[in-house]
Amino acid sequence: MSRSADDALLAAERLTIAYGAVPVVREVSFAVAAGESVAVVGASGSGKSTLLHAVAGILPENGRIVGGDLRFRGASLCRMAAGERRRLAGAEIAMLFQQPGQYLNPLRKIGKQYVDFLRAHGVTDGAVERAEASLAAAGLDAPRRVMQALPGDLSGGMRQKVAAAMTLEFNPSLLLVDEPTAALDAVATRLLLERLRRQVEAGRTLLLVTHHLRAALAVAERILVMQGGRIVADDTAAAVRQAPPGSYVRRLLDAAVQVR
Repeated sequence: MSRSADDALLAAERLTIAYGAVPVVREVSFAVAAGESVAVVGASGSGKSTLLHAVAGILPENGRIVGGDLRFRGASLCRMAAGERRRLAGAEIAMLFQQPGQYLNPLRKIGKQYVDFLRAHGVTDGAVERAEASLAAAGLDAPRRVMQALPGDLSGGMRQKVAAAMTLEFNPSLLLVDEPTAALDAVATRLLLERLRRQVEAGRTLLLVTHHLRAALAVAERILVMQGGRIVADDTAAAVRQAPPGSYVRRLLDAAVQVR
């Protein structure tokens, strides 16, 4: 079921995105209300990750919005000045990437990266102590030692916790999550989905992109299904679970392993 763009936290209005001259997202419209958890699902090449990257403002150099609009709290992200977009990043709109390596500079210590991130968002006093406290709250033992480590010194799970701590540091109004289970084993997938469920239960607005429909159903209350750059279904998670045999949605369900 579609939502009205009126008073939405995030709204896409006939959004078209192209790489060079080739459109990959075609006249997509949807709205996400504050506190809502929405997943965008589709096969590789459906345009779902491009859509998320446009919201985050990180389209590659050859990617551009060529039609329609993206609005956050009623303001156009497409026409927003670069400085204003940077102010939103982290504080209002934050993104948890598929790989923590996309978040962390491998050549700089965790503590230096975290403190610089805090100071870039106006934290001038107690930045080191705040970073250590956030790392501890994310489930990392010995946060002071983590602060002195390079990303390569940490396990993949530890890097993921660091990235999650930084992503959630300023309680962003909108949390973007890109293919969170793609590189994880079954145990890590369950743990990450549980963390995302807790964010949803705390009232955070979530926009999740995944090719894994059953993982989306474990977290989101509403599902947008993309195919060929367009939204072909927009419904509640309960309705998606009842998709009829032979439908594209049912094929996505059948192709995905069960998430417990």
